[in-house]
Amino acid sequence: MIELIYYTTIKLGSPPRAFNVIVDSGSDVLTCSLAIIRCALRKIARDNVCTTFTYADGSQTTGYYVSDQLSFDQIRGQSMIDNASSIIFGCSTTMSGIIHDLSIKGINGLMGLGPGSQSIFSQLASQAMTPGVFSHCLRGDAIGGGILVIGEILNNNMSYTPLVPNQKHYNINLESIAVNGQLLPIDPTAFAISKDRENYGTVVDSGSSMGILVGEAYDPFVSAITTIVQPYVTLTNFDQRQCYLGDVVKWCIGFGRLKEKVTILGGLFMTNKIIVYDLVHQRLGWASYDCKFS
Repeated sequence: MIELIYYTTIKLGSPPRAFNVIVDSGSDVLTCSLAIIRCALRKIARDNVCTTFTYADGSQTTGYYVSDQLSFDQIRGQSMIDNASSIIFGCSTTMSGIIHDLSIKGINGLMGLGPGSQSIFSQLASQAMTPGVFSHCLRGDAIGGGILVIGEILNNNMSYTPLVPNQKHYNINLESIAVNGQLLPIDPTAFAISKDRENYGTVVDSGSSMGILVGEAYDPFVSAITTIVQPYVTLTNFDQRQCYLGDVVKWCIGFGRLKEKVTILGGLFMTNKIIVYDLVHQRLGWASYDCKFS
């Protein structure tokens, strides 16, 4: 984990080389830096034109689609075997924003695990190499870490909610928010996808470090928390977020808001939980779990 960004190591090429990539369920394409992978000579025929991807935080990466081998460990019964598959991914020639900043700290790219056909998850499933399910368990302490599984992590305490069908992201139907056991007066339509597509609904996105609340929910949410804690703290702001200063510790609300109408449940809200993205049954599962034991 780097600055609340969770990443994993994958192996690409023949012979395989290791790359550190952000685990991102909010996008579809695996992208790696040209400076690392030296892939300029392996462009594939997808009109052979430059493509630019823009992420939720405004970061951008530009480059070409290429094809190469992805090597991975596959568990069969009680055994672990080496396996490999040919996949299509993005070779980045330029990066900007947070993605560029993280590249200086050893992050080589971003692994999109969205529901689209271009994600590693979908490509491996279409080749019958893996099931149409993946899971992760992210540690919530300062050390970070956890586990990522292309497959299902089984837990007897799993709860599920349906995924909104035919979406580009993992959208769920968020209905309400409660603070200290009290439901907030928020119209549920604030969390839903609108027919005019001006509201993008509620998205589960492991690549976003914090969370985003749509404007209609952000103000009553912050107000409810402030009312409860105000007698004991001093109100302050940091990085456009509401914070509270105690005697020696500062707490900040883990939600921000954007100009766009969208609610995002980011990595901070997935820590110490098993999260299962199940496209076979079109559902999202979760269960509380101490992920340092994963």
